[in-house]
Amino acid sequence: MAWVKITKDQHILPRLNNTEMAGYEDAVAENPYASKIPDLIKQVTDRFRGAIQSCKNNTSFGASCTVPEECVYHAVSLIKRALVASNPNTNELQGTVRDSEYTAAETYLERVADCKEVISPDSGATGDSTTAGIEWGSKTALNFSL
Repeated sequence: MAWVKITKDQHILPRLNNTEMAGYEDAVAENPYASKIPDLIKQVTDRFRGAIQSCKNNTSFGASCTVPEECVYHAVSLIKRALVASNPNTNELQGTVRDSEYTAAETYLERVADCKEVISPDSGATGDSTTAGIEWGSKTALNFSL
């Protein structure tokens, strides 16, 4: 599976609801340096890479500043939580949905570190593959091509 670089435009902003987005835009409009997203992306990416590396079963890693595709959802959940919590206009929006999303992401990260989640080695793919398949052991059981 491909390892990808989490970006503000592709991964973070699309997952903000309208109120969160408005709070983010207001904060950046007041102070263009207020966007903490690049720092949050780096911090969370480093946390995931550290968790992945702490499991002895993981021996193949993607390029610096990348995470496996299967980790992106949870990594973005942690970034969103930190972003919204850091903005006084949106912090009160943290509710049960966001809390459960945050808890699930933290649990997933712990499971990665404890080798309870399988992390795919870096395939070198860009995520734009036109073929997919299911492998059983070393044999391809199903192969789908577009």
